[in-house]
Amino acid sequence: MYKLYDGKHSFESLDTAKRYYPLLISSFEKWLAKYCVTDIVPAGELRSEALNCENIKIYGSLETNLIYAQAIIDFIAGMTDRFAVKLFNELISY
Repeated sequence: MYKLYDGKHSFESLDTAKRYYPLLISSFEKWLAKYCVTDIVPAGELRSEALNCENIKIYGSLETNLIYAQAIIDFIAGMTDRFAVKLFNELISY
């Protein structure tokens, strides 16, 4: 996921990998949208979820790759074991 960093356009970059890892990417996008400023979240379902969420926007506009890396770390750290295994199986499937 780290290689998909593209500043404010990271959501669009993530979309390119969605066909290979649909569960991982869609889960990360939904989670990330809640913690980024709404301006960079693409229109549609993701934006409406982000607008309805009152979380503090701790990742801002993903200004640096370090902020994005921290978002990835936080996403992984918050996973349940069962969900992590499900994503692992998606990553290793052909």
